Amino acid sequence: MNNKTNRIKLIALNLIGIVLAGSNMYGLNPVGMGYSSALYASGSPGITTIIVMLLGMANNFQTIEIVKYISAISVIIIISKLTAVNKLRVNEYASAIICFVSVFALEVTDLLINEKYTTFAMNTETVMTLVMPVIMAVFSAALNIAFRKAIQALISGKAIYDNEEMFSMALITGLVIYNIGERMTIPASGIEIILFFSILYGAYKYGAGMGAIIGSACGISLCLWYDDAKYLGIMCMLGIAIGIFRELGRVISVLSMICACITVGYAAYPLFISDNIVKGLLGAGVIFMMLPKNIIYRFEENINNNEENDMQKILEEKLTNAAKAIEKLSKSILKTDMETGNIDSTETNTDINQIWKNKFDESRNIMSGQLNQISKIIEEYSHEMYDFVKITGEEEEYIRHKLKGRKVYMDKIMGIENRRHKKEYLITAKCEKGVTIGTREIAEAVSEAFGKAYMPSRNCRKVISNEFTTTTYVEEANFYVLHGAARKARGESGISGDNYSLKELENGQVLMGISDGMGYGASACLESETVIELLEQLLDSGFDGDTALKMINSVMIMNSEEEHPATLDYGVIDLHSGMCDLVKIGAATTFVKRGNWVETIKSTSMPLGMFAEVDYDSTSKKLYDGDLVIMVSDGVIDALNTEDNDGKLVEIIRDIDGGSPKEIADCILEKAVSDKSRLTDDMTVLVTGIWENNKKIA
Repeated sequence: MNNKTNRIKLIALNLIGIVLAGSNMYGLNPVGMGYSSALYASGSPGITTIIVMLLGMANNFQTIEIVKYISAISVIIIISKLTAVNKLRVNEYASAIICFVSVFALEVTDLLINEKYTTFAMNTETVMTLVMPVIMAVFSAALNIAFRKAIQALISGKAIYDNEEMFSMALITGLVIYNIGERMTIPASGIEIILFFSILYGAYKYGAGMGAIIGSACGISLCLWYDDAKYLGIMCMLGIAIGIFRELGRVISVLSMICACITVGYAAYPLFISDNIVKGLLGAGVIFMMLPKNIIYRFEENINNNEENDMQKILEEKLTNAAKAIEKLSKSILKTDMETGNIDSTETNTDINQIWKNKFDESRNIMSGQLNQISKIIEEYSHEMYDFVKITGEEEEYIRHKLKGRKVYMDKIMGIENRRHKKEYLITAKCEKGVTIGTREIAEAVSEAFGKAYMPSRNCRKVISNEFTTTTYVEEANFYVLHGAARKARGESGISGDNYSLKELENGQVLMGISDGMGYGASACLESETVIELLEQLLDSGFDGDTALKMINSVMIMNSEEEHPATLDYGVIDLHSGMCDLVKIGAATTFVKRGNWVETIKSTSMPLGMFAEVDYDSTSKKLYDGDLVIMVSDGVIDALNTEDNDGKLVEIIRDIDGGSPKEIADCILEKAVSDKSRLTDDMTVLVTGIWENNKKIA
C-alpha cells in the first residue's frame, strides 16, 4: 500500500475521531479516549491526535473536562514514546494498559482536586464516586483494544476481515451514527433505518453469527439513543432471526425481522414498538429489497464441494498422462526396421543366428530394466498426493463477491499444494446469460484474496461463459523466458538431423533442448526427433530426468540392430526460483552469458543408444535477470575450424551486445558459416533468455 493511500485513510480515521471524541456519556468520555489512544498507537502523529481530541470535545464538554482528557491523551503519548526510546514493544494489550493507567491517574487527580466527595460516609453516591475512575479507565482500555483492531485492519488494506475486526468496525459505525444524530438534525427514523438495514445486510449475507455481531454493535447505538439497555439484546436477537431464515430468500428475511420485532414489542417490551422503530423497519426493508443482486446476496459455505472426488480426478489425469507416455514408449520400441523382420528362413549362417540371439538377450535385459523403471514410477505416483489448502470463509467470500460484481456465479473453490510446495486453486464458475469473462480477470480476484499473484494454468481455458467450467489458477512465476532458434541443414534435401525443443512444463518450468542424430538427413532426423518427443512427453507427465533418460536410452538401443546414437543437451528452468538444471549426453558445449561474462559447460559422456547404462553430465546454475543460455549442435562448433573452437565461440557470444534471442541465434549461426561454402554437418543454435517478470526487454 502506497503512502498516499495511507495518508488518505489516516485523514478519514481522524475525521471519525473528531466525531467520536465528542461522545459525552454522563459527563465522561471513554469513547473519545479509547479511539484517540488507539488511533495514536496505529500510527497517527501525536500532535494530530491531540488536535482531533480537542476539536471533537470543543462543543460538548466544559473547559476543565477538555483539559483533563487532553492531559490524559498527552500522558499516553509521552509514556508510549518513552517505551519506544527504550526499545520496548508496545502491542495492543500494552497500549490498553497505558491507556488504563493514564485515564485512571487523571480521573483520580480530578477527583482530589475538585473534592467531589466531602465525607467518608459509605453511601451509594460515595461508592459510585470512588468507583467511577476505575470504570472510566477500564471502559477506555477495552475500547482501545476494540477500536485498534478496526483501525489497523483499515490501514493495512486487508481485503478480508475476521469477526473481531468486523465487530469493531460495526461498533465504530454505530457510535458515529449516534454522535452525528446527537449533533445534527437527521430526518425522522433515519438512525433506525441505517441500523436496521445494517443488521439485515450482514445477517442475510453472512448468517446468524455475523447477524448477532452486527446486531450487538447497532444495539449499542440504540441503547445510547433511547437510554435503554434492553435494545442491545433485542438488536442482537434480530440479527440471529434474520440469519436463521436467510436461506428462504430476501422477502422471508425481511418478514422474519418484522415478526421478531412485533413479538418482542407485544410479548416482552411494548415500549420497543414506536413510530420511529416501525418506520425504520419498513424503510430498511424497502431499501434491502430494491438493491440489485450483485450487492445483496448470500454467502454460501462451500458445503457441496466433494473434495475427494475432485482430488481423484486430478490423480486420474496425472496417471492418464503417464499412461500416454508409456504408450508412446511402447510404440517406439515396436517401431523396428521392416527389413530386420524379413530374414530368409533358409538362412543357416551360425554367425547371423548368434547375432540375433545376442540382440534378443540384450533386448530382454533392456525390457526388464524398463519394466523395473515403470514399477518405480507407479510406486512413486501411488505416494504422490496433493495436500489440501484450507480456504477460510472470508477468503472464499471475497472471491465470490468480486466475481459477483462481474456477473459471475462461483459454485465452488478448492485449493491444493503439490510436491514442489506450489499452491493451485480450482474454481468452478459460470457467467450470467449473455456475459463472458476472461480467466485473467478471475485470477485477479484470486490474487487479491490470497495476497499473492496468481495466473491461469497453462492448459486453462481463456474465457468462461454461461456453463459451469472448472479452471485452475497457479502461482505467477518471478521470471519469464523468451526463446530463439536458428538452423541450417546439410545436403540438398533440406532435412536436418538436429531437432530441438522449447516447451512450457507444469508448475512454472520450461524445457529447452537439442538432440543431434548420427549423420545427417532423414535417418538422423528420425533418431533425434524420437529423443526430443520422448523427453517432452516424459518430463511433462511428471517423470524425473533420470528415469526419462534411461527409458529413452532403452528405446535407442532396441530400435535397430545397428547403433544409431544421438546426443542430447537439455535444461529445465524453474521460473519461480531462476534455477536451471542442465543435462548433457555426448553434446556440444553449452554457454551461459551474463553481460560480458560467458561460462562454458562441457560434456564428457557418450551419446544415447550406445550402451545399456546411460551416462550423463548434470549441473545446476542460478540464472539472473538478463542471462542467456545458448545451446548449439556440434556442427556449429566444428564449423569454426580453429585450434580452440569453444574459445572462438565464446568470443563471438561475448561480442554480441543486445538483441532478442532470435536475433542472437541468427548472429551466431551467421558468423559460424560466414566462410563456409559447403556445410559438413547440420547446424542448430538455440538461445533462451530469462528476465524478471516486472521488467521488459528494451
